[in-house]
Amino acid sequence: MERVQTREALMIPINYPVMAHMVEKFDYSFLLEPSALAFAFAKPTIEPSWQALYHPMQREVWISILITVLLVYGILLLMMQGTYSDGSGAWVVLKQVVGTLLDEAIPGELPRNNSTRVLLTVWLIFAFIVGTVYRSNLTASLTAPKYPPRPETLADLVDMGITVTFMKRMDIFIQSFKDSGSETLRSFSERVEHVPSYMEGLQKVMTEK
Repeated sequence: MERVQTREALMIPINYPVMAHMVEKFDYSFLLEPSALAFAFAKPTIEPSWQALYHPMQREVWISILITVLLVYGILLLMMQGTYSDGSGAWVVLKQVVGTLLDEAIPGELPRNNSTRVLLTVWLIFAFIVGTVYRSNLTASLTAPKYPPRPETLADLVDMGITVTFMKRMDIFIQSFKDSGSETLRSFSERVEHVPSYMEGLQKVMTEK
């Protein structure tokens, strides 16, 4: 680097990072071999298989289905009030609503009231659509494993609040990050832990997260 500054050499086969203090000494007319910084982290583990049961639909859809079940259950309970003299009406209606949603047959006698039949028919159509969509999406989600979300940008990495391993001889980058006008880079530079080698840094990633 000194030979380049004193004009004893016009070029040297070494990577010169484009950083503020380097620009003061060298003329970066053009980049011969552009490269970018990247980060490595342990691959996220696959979530337990039982959690795949609710992945086929988003949380908002599940909440909407639950509200619909409670609403239909309440309306049917009111409409069929007095039909069962032994007090089993609530249990029968529950089996009609939840059971049909789970692709079970309608328990007990079919309602005689036309309005109740219309509501139950609409509910059966709803249950058929929801059940078909759920089973189709469940098959797809079980076929392709779902990994938890992971950071894809430096800002995501900083937001996670994790420690970053760096080799001591790479502190030239850390100083550049500290002097940067980017809040993300400055935050990044405050979370550095020095390691003697790349392999030890990667080992820490695997064992200490």
